[in-house]
Amino acid sequence: VFRMVATAVASVLTLSACASSATPTGSPATAASAAAYVDVTGPRDTLARIAEDSGLRQFVMSFVLSDGGACRASWGGIRDLHDPALVAEIADLGAAGGTVTVASGGADGHYLENACGDAESLAAAYAEVLDATGSRHLDIDIEQDVPTELVVEALARLREQRDTEITFTLPVESAERGLPDEAVAALAAAEAGGLDVSVNAMVMNFPDGGDWAGAM
Repeated sequence: VFRMVATAVASVLTLSACASSATPTGSPATAASAAAYVDVTGPRDTLARIAEDSGLRQFVMSFVLSDGGACRASWGGIRDLHDPALVAEIADLGAAGGTVTVASGGADGHYLENACGDAESLAAAYAEVLDATGSRHLDIDIEQDVPTELVVEALARLREQRDTEITFTLPVESAERGLPDEAVAALAAAEAGGLDVSVNAMVMNFPDGGDWAGAM
């Protein structure tokens, strides 16, 4: 069963969805809170300050990429996982009652998923990121071609070893069509691998034109 969730600064709608048809089968329920993606490689306020100003308490730290093309995780390919300033930020956010999710992938850069040659090494790289942040929630933002079966196997290892919560963030082709074939194939691979995931559909990717907020 795949759970459809929206991860954004907005109301969060959680639906129970059938993997084979992607048609909602349950009654919609509003989740207790929202989360916001934060690029941890660029200039910004600290997580604790954003939480204080916005009232948000959940953040998606983005994006984990390969460090120098190796099977070694980094923030955006440029920032060390154990950067003391970032570690301090996470601690301050935790003291204020906040939590973080780790997001891997994104629109640009060298994917960790393509740099690691086997499921064991990819799972180990994911685990290092989770340990560095103290998180137990991993978001896989798939916007490039990846070896899907390898990724699913690595995530299954992670789930078995650490009981990690896993979200697939997937692009939306259009308001009429929804997820593209590649995204549906990724969910089919997860189902075949026995991997339970939540689905975060990137509804902000509807084509330009018209009332963007209304389209979302």
